[in-house]
Amino acid sequence: MATSARSEDRALGGHGKFMDQLLKLAREALAEGEAPLAALVRKEARVLTRARATPAASGLRQHPELMALDSAGEAARDGSLYVTVEPCAMCLGAAALLRVKEVIYAVADPQEGGFHTVIYTGELATRAPAGIGGICREQVTELIREYLQRQPRGPESARLRALLAS
Repeated sequence: MATSARSEDRALGGHGKFMDQLLKLAREALAEGEAPLAALVRKEARVLTRARATPAASGLRQHPELMALDSAGEAARDGSLYVTVEPCAMCLGAAALLRVKEVIYAVADPQEGGFHTVIYTGELATRAPAGIGGICREQVTELIREYLQRQPRGPESARLRALLAS
């Protein structure tokens, strides 16, 4: 890794390399006309799984976080989940049940995001992953704007428009 890339990665809390991979997935989704929603699970320095919005995804499978966590399974324990947009309560709950240690996201979702809406109690409170938000926010925000220009009435447009307004 070049010196400037290393210093940029340090500035992003060591998450830069993985956020670059996440941004690439989001761009792939956008190129296919899908919302720039993507997720990856890593453990130590290794990416375990990747997922992004796809035309074939439907129902709960539209959540890249669930796709990535489902593929990783128990291997996600003590790992990290990277997502373009703060995960919903369901996806954050799945991460907690798999004992993911941290969730790193670019854009916060104050209305539907799990870190803004979930209160953990009981044993689940001890499993709740740490949330680290705002990493590469500008890049993901730009991808969201591009999606909204291309798909002003797409399936995720209303939610993503609300994120930009908050």
